Amino acid sequence: MYIDTHLHCWDRRLFSYAWLDGAPFPERFTPADVAEVSPSSLGAVFVEADRTAAEAPAEAAWASQLDEGGPAIAAVVAFAPIDRGDAVAADLDVLREIDKVTGIRRLLQDEPVELFDDPGVAAGLAAVGDAGLTFDACVRAHQLPALTRLSRQAPQTTIVLDHLGKPAIDDEWGSPSATQWLDGLRALAAEPNTLIKLSGQASTDRARPFVSAALETFGPGRCLVGSDWPVSRRDAEPYEAWFDHVATSYGLSDAEQDLVLVTNAATTYGIELG
Repeated sequence: MYIDTHLHCWDRRLFSYAWLDGAPFPERFTPADVAEVSPSSLGAVFVEADRTAAEAPAEAAWASQLDEGGPAIAAVVAFAPIDRGDAVAADLDVLREIDKVTGIRRLLQDEPVELFDDPGVAAGLAAVGDAGLTFDACVRAHQLPALTRLSRQAPQTTIVLDHLGKPAIDDEWGSPSATQWLDGLRALAAEPNTLIKLSGQASTDRARPFVSAALETFGPGRCLVGSDWPVSRRDAEPYEAWFDHVATSYGLSDAEQDLVLVTNAATTYGIELG
């Protein structure tokens, strides 16, 4: 059994997504487009798909009501501009009124590291925790030290690192880039308010040592699994292949599998089971 903690959906007829211009993705993608979902699926967490900022509440409301087949949307991670500082509390109040919104994301992967040290960003991140919401941190490997510093400014906010922190998995394990990533990951894991998503990897084989390191560094009690479909969809592999890989390839006990594939997701995103 598993909960997919990272599923993207969009509809270009309703919302504007600049990053999709010229990208090899359909105009509309919903859970109904996820093929071959077995009874093992306990649902999915919708993660905001980087539409224009003003459309964020409408996107979250749309996602919370998706019911067209495929994995059921069990929780919603919506966009909120945490760089507004304390003022973001008004945005969070709006989002909390939307069914299933339990998390927030504001993409940081293309921002300068200086932004992470902005007191306004720290205040906005703290406001997320004060509102009882989690924060998905989508950053690149070189930004991990900055994210660690930021996490210390909002210790009451649960921070979920997306996609392993985007290591350069095409580089050999043990390379300078891999070593730098691992050092950053270990520092982040030392902060008790952080978790990590085993997600966003385009190659199962190349990702293997990085996933193994993430499991060892954070421990099964602080790891979650996500597909990142359709962005990280792997050709010729069915939707469930990544979940099967994580469950069976790293020596996890039955209890550890349950944590990584189900329980941690339910606890983090406020999903009721059974």
